[in-house]
Amino acid sequence: MHYMLRLSPLIAVLLAGCAELSAPPVTLSPQALGLTEARAPTFAAGAWWRALGDPALDRLVAQALAANPRLTLAEAKVRAAEAGQAVAAAGGGPNVGFAYSYNRQRYSADSIYPPPIGGSWQTLQEIGLTLDWRLDLWGQVSERVAAEAGQVAAARFDAELARQWLCAEVTAQYLALRVALAQQALAAEAVTLARARDKQAQWRVKAGLSDAASLAGARASLAAAEAAYAPWDGAVTAARAALAALTVQPLSAIPADTPTAWPEWTLDTAGLSLSAISRRPELAAARQGVEAAAHRVRAARADFYPDLSLSLLLGLTSLNPATLFDAASRELGVAPALSLPLYRAGGLQGRLDAEQAAYAAAVAQYNQTLLDVAGQSASALAKTQAAVRADTAAESAALATVRQARAAQTLFAAGLAARDDALAAAEGALSARQKWLSVRGERLQAQLALVRALGEVPESPAEKP
Repeated sequence: MHYMLRLSPLIAVLLAGCAELSAPPVTLSPQALGLTEARAPTFAAGAWWRALGDPALDRLVAQALAANPRLTLAEAKVRAAEAGQAVAAAGGGPNVGFAYSYNRQRYSADSIYPPPIGGSWQTLQEIGLTLDWRLDLWGQVSERVAAEAGQVAAARFDAELARQWLCAEVTAQYLALRVALAQQALAAEAVTLARARDKQAQWRVKAGLSDAASLAGARASLAAAEAAYAPWDGAVTAARAALAALTVQPLSAIPADTPTAWPEWTLDTAGLSLSAISRRPELAAARQGVEAAAHRVRAARADFYPDLSLSLLLGLTSLNPATLFDAASRELGVAPALSLPLYRAGGLQGRLDAEQAAYAAAVAQYNQTLLDVAGQSASALAKTQAAVRADTAAESAALATVRQARAAQTLFAAGLAARDDALAAAEGALSARQKWLSVRGERLQAQLALVRALGEVPESPAEKP
């Protein structure tokens, strides 16, 4: 064994030259894209949706987190990865075993055993402890354990990604439901105004102040308003059905009424930067995949080196049951073994090539994920800034038309304006409010997309007039 240990380094150097290594691929860095990489990824894993100040949304998210099978699947994958790491770690430690055997046998008188054993029945009993230990001289086991640890970390990041996706998807569908309910209410107001316009047209025709064409136009407007109301029923049902599926509840458990308070949050888009993309769990998972693949390459390269193992035996063997536990029946054994992979028909090189290809694929996946995340984040930031500006403009226009409609109604009540003018002003205000609501829904969804892209937690909620 002393000579084996002295020769092992020389043999290892010679055999290492048989491993053909390709040039490793290069991973992109956030700095190369003009971004700043954080030291460690931290997630918007808190209850960021509570910043919207909507208890109904809080309950839906809590139900989804408790019941959705997507999270159960992700957690099962984490446990499987942890079990794989434990299996890999066990390969680097000693294996201790206990064995007992009982053999009753008649030995042939013409065999190698002379009398009195030959030609007689004998009982052979063996009992012992064994220890086998494959020494991790070149790091095969430690590298594979490190690779499995990377898989565990990646699985945990994937689980966090599933959690973030679920929370964001519930929030997105809930915001869509709130917008659909509000638009449905405005569509009902539009039907009411159209009916008032129809009655006004009927009165004018009876009074001889208008012709049948104006009445037909009013009735066409009423039909259009009623037709515009119907799709919002479908939008409300679709959003409720999506929430029911996400929260694993029946459709009846999803609220179908409009709460009094409107969900709202503010984001200081001027203070945000794309440096927060390191918080994205898919990017962290891809990075862990690169690290795990690198460890597997090193483990495959170490397979070219000699393998040294040690076996120990401590036991008792006797043909006489009465003397099994006597000192004379004891057996002791030490068996060091050195295995040299001289030729395996290209199997070792093939495995190394496969691991290098897997490493190149992991690097490419990380680079593509970084580019995708950076692009999504930049797009989300730009869309949010544009949506905020559009919302501000739509709000100003809506408030102006509402003031105009109120003034027209006041003049009509005072007998200073015609009813047609008051109805027209009310219809204009309603149209502006519908547009504002649509733009506001787009802004809320854009801000949600920004939260998902950057992992930023919004500021405290603010009520919008």
